Amino acid sequence: MTHINSQELFHCPTIEKAGNRRRTRSLARSGDGSITSRRERIAKRNRILTARYYYWTELERRRFDDVLKILADNEFFVEDRTISNALVAEDEFYNTLIRQRTTKRQLRRMFPGWDWS
Repeated sequence: MTHINSQELFHCPTIEKAGNRRRTRSLARSGDGSITSRRERIAKRNRILTARYYYWTELERRRFDDVLKILADNEFFVEDRTISNALVAEDEFYNTLIRQRTTKRQLRRMFPGWDWS
């Protein structure tokens, strides 16, 4: 039995190093150019997370433990504790949503990238 080289069986061109080029990093472009720091990204995430919590609990009438599971496992991929901390941090925003009886349509205008139906 003869030994067949894998390069003979499949045409695999050799890859040569391009040289010593410096890689440059460009600034990451996001949809919202106003967010520049990690703190601002977390604040925006917490605000959206709070709006989603309001949506699931007040508009869809889901139980607290079910909503935590939805937010943690399906939407934000964070720990339950992170969700609790976000709700504490955004308590004023949450109470505003409740007082104004914010509708799905209003939430859709505030956060257009999410499904509010």
